[in-house]
Amino acid sequence: MLSPPLSNLSSELLALIVDQLADDVEYIAARRLKRLSVVDRSFTHLCQSHLFKEMILDGTKSEMTKTVKRVHGILKTKESSSVSFVRRIRLNLGEQRDPSWLFQDRTFISLMQTLSKAPRPPYQLAIFDWKASTTKDPEAIVAGLDNSFFSKSLESLLIWDSQIPENTLFVSPSLRCLELYNVRLLTPKKSSKGGNGRYNDRTPPMLRELDHRISFDVIQRFLPGEGIKQLADVSQLRVLHMCPEDEENMALAQSLLDNAHKTLEEIKLKHSYVTPGSDSEEEHGGYLLLAGLLNLSKLHQLRTFELRAGIYDSDQDRLDVVKDITKVLGSIPQANSLTRLYIRVQVFSEPPFKAARSQKWSAFGKAIARISGGKPLNVELEMDIQSEEGDLLDERDGPDETHMKELYDHIEKELKGLRATEGVHMEFKNEIAGMASDEPDDDLDDFTDSDLDDS
Repeated sequence: MLSPPLSNLSSELLALIVDQLADDVEYIAARRLKRLSVVDRSFTHLCQSHLFKEMILDGTKSEMTKTVKRVHGILKTKESSSVSFVRRIRLNLGEQRDPSWLFQDRTFISLMQTLSKAPRPPYQLAIFDWKASTTKDPEAIVAGLDNSFFSKSLESLLIWDSQIPENTLFVSPSLRCLELYNVRLLTPKKSSKGGNGRYNDRTPPMLRELDHRISFDVIQRFLPGEGIKQLADVSQLRVLHMCPEDEENMALAQSLLDNAHKTLEEIKLKHSYVTPGSDSEEEHGGYLLLAGLLNLSKLHQLRTFELRAGIYDSDQDRLDVVKDITKVLGSIPQANSLTRLYIRVQVFSEPPFKAARSQKWSAFGKAIARISGGKPLNVELEMDIQSEEGDLLDERDGPDETHMKELYDHIEKELKGLRATEGVHMEFKNEIAGMASDEPDDDLDDFTDSDLDDS
């Protein structure tokens, strides 16, 4: 057992120590936790709760088969404790042309049965590189999930870089959180063993949180329409994260907002920042002007609004970025529930940063003051500056620091009235004031092949 002074610590403090060790790059955290778990029994349970939180299956069929056997052996011998720690299963299917064998594998089926006996079976599923069109039976994985505990437990589903059968989301009526990145629908084959009739009578899952990008043909099936099989119900959506890509995409986004206007509480608009003229610009684009495409006037329950934007010296058509943001903020109703506003602006420019300096910052501040109306509102404005080549400017370079300070002093002066507004608490984060550290990634501590060895 622990000796003083550690033995004098409460269980809450011991848990906090382990949580801090787990909050690092996955392989570093796993190594630390494995070592700490054998130091003293007081840490074993706490460390295992992190090490076994996510089960990852990836690689070739042979590699995945070995992992399944190893995981099954560990969880079965430690069924009383470790099996209850697994919260999330991640399937990386990129190295397999036809991964449908997995849900027909006896060891994997036994593993899933073991997990189903946990007080709370895994309720999160992440799937990467699932190309259903390459499989003999595209519905096989859907049927496998439907026949597992996931049909009752699945609450959170993440799918990246995949082509999926349209029945995928009907696996669990409990599905509430969905993240899609570069996902397309596969038109179901009539010859599929799974068949479509199996899901005809099922009600679309009622989503509460949706995070999507480059998944247009899937998202448009979330809205009701005559003669269209609705794949998810977004009328009760509370959280929406998306990336404005083009006008067609934003028209769909506005339809989502209108459909969920009574319940929506959080909107986050994300962007990929690409230097104009770079090889990736044609694919990702720059900042899409949103005024006229995004109307927040019906969202009386909105509490959090986040937007990321880019200002480009060389992009003459998009110099009025802050003015555009101001117009979007102007659509927020006077009677609103907003308590947090986060705006991040990346400046792609060279000293003296003329494009950023010429923005209508004063009007931007007045629009925010109107939203507050004297009630509490936390405002976070975060900025950083990159060169036209995409390199992050360093304040230690000398002349750049002077120009940066002049820019930020100018913005502070323009927003002086906002700072003085009753109810507004404003933070201006930048290289000079001290950038806030990046927010930690979602808690995805996992165990991989190297983590599965007995300590």
